[in-house]
Amino acid sequence: MTRLIVVSGPGSTGKTTAIKLSLEHAGIFIWRARGDITMVVPIKKDARRLKLGIASGGDDLARVKANLSFLLPHKCDVIICAARSRGATIKALTALKFKTLVISTVRVPSGRIKSYNKSVAADIWQAI
Repeated sequence: MTRLIVVSGPGSTGKTTAIKLSLEHAGIFIWRARGDITMVVPIKKDARRLKLGIASGGDDLARVKANLSFLLPHKCDVIICAARSRGATIKALTALKFKTLVISTVRVPSGRIKSYNKSVAADIWQAI
């Protein structure tokens, strides 16, 4: 069964950045990637080989549906996606028949953003 990790929070709270940083734990580095990403990559974690789906764009329902239309046919073991903390996007994702974990983001003072995003990325990686 596919595991769904939803990184949820208000706009501009580092959801996309944390998702991108979580990939570094798998040895995947994204250089100068601005904006959202959607991709499927093979990873290895704890001697397990997994197909990982990533969709960092989750600001509106149309985008979430488009991401799922791309990811679901790939039969990913784990899907990590972003969603706003309220409204149609989070409702659509949590309604799916997957084993779902929601990791919430919050606004932090500007001096703590980098360390906070790294902490959220570590939480995402731990959840895989």
